[in-house]
Amino acid sequence: MRALRPLRLMSRNKGMKTIVYALLGSTKPITYAIMFLFVVTTVFGVLGVALFRDTFQYCVDGDWVDGTKGEGKLECHGEYFMDSFEDGGFPRPRSWLNTPWNFDTFGSAVITLSRVFTLKWTNVWYTAQDRTSPGVQPVENNNVAVASAFLISFIFMGSFLSLNLFVSFIVDGTKPQTLNPLP
Repeated sequence: MRALRPLRLMSRNKGMKTIVYALLGSTKPITYAIMFLFVVTTVFGVLGVALFRDTFQYCVDGDWVDGTKGEGKLECHGEYFMDSFEDGGFPRPRSWLNTPWNFDTFGSAVITLSRVFTLKWTNVWYTAQDRTSPGVQPVENNNVAVASAFLISFIFMGSFLSLNLFVSFIVDGTKPQTLNPLP
């Protein structure tokens, strides 16, 4: 019976009743907004794979590998010493790593774009603007224009436009539906 308390509260509270009816009344338009967001994410995901595939990878020892000279995955071998207290100066192996956010596959592109969609996009932007070619160490601010245009256009299309669609459909669902009188 305790599980049914919110329903009892909703029946007594006019504001809660209005909100629930607005959400239920706007399910069809919200479905359209979700489909729009899916299409936008699909288009930008495919475009992101075409632009950024295999370019978010880097060598953990950035001092050894120089991307301006075209060095990258092939030169990232051997060991290096970190001069930090917690490592104690022990040798570490150099390795070629990939960022958790990348555009290597369509699935990872959609996950990366969902990160951008929630406006946690600065790490993705910094990595995208440092990209070079596949297998080459990133260079700082190498590709700012393409990365900025891609991510900012996705933020406007994905985040802001979709959010406005969701809000407008829910607000539109709160209005009572009236029939037009016959002339």
